[in-house]
Amino acid sequence: AFLYFLKKLQYRSGPNKRLLLKSPVHTARIHVLNELFPRARFICVHRDPYVIFRSGLNMASKYYGYAALSTPSSEDVFEYVLRQGEVLVRAYIRDASRILGRSSWIDKFVTNSPGTDAVSRRLVEIAFTDLDEKPLEALTLIYGTLRLCEGDERCASVGSFPPVVERAVSRYLDQLGAFKKNALAELDADAAGVLKKRWRQLFS
Repeated sequence: AFLYFLKKLQYRSGPNKRLLLKSPVHTARIHVLNELFPRARFICVHRDPYVIFRSGLNMASKYYGYAALSTPSSEDVFEYVLRQGEVLVRAYIRDASRILGRSSWIDKFVTNSPGTDAVSRRLVEIAFTDLDEKPLEALTLIYGTLRLCEGDERCASVGSFPPVVERAVSRYLDQLGAFKKNALAELDADAAGVLKKRWRQLFS
């Protein structure tokens, strides 16, 4: 079903456009995605763990009840989001270092691992704040690190991106106007303490 869905997306977009999949759960699917798409590139957007968790709780409390046979309790949702974060980070560190190569964040946890002998050209890690506050600069970093412009005559250099991309992004940013992010509930001291302990790798 997943491949069928992607084929339909590719057909709709045309043969010359690269699909961009944005889904946090793909963080734990690098191994599978690499097997399906050996030439795939990966972008890891990292963010303040407190904000990630609060955002996850906000989504889970509003949505997960519709995908369950009964309404989950607040305790169940809290534990689910905690556990999901642990699984995602563990899978990312394991698979990204083994398959994609070195990165600044992975190097904190992995030494002498297969694939860590060279800086990855298939993976770029970028802070959400940079993407949010300096999107065009962030795109330059992404295109340059992943060499997305190799063989593309529209690019001025390998480390740049096509003018058509810059125009499209600029139009999109203009359309956002006064867009505001979701207002997220604050965590109390006990919840924050549990989060910092369970997600300690994200806080390092």
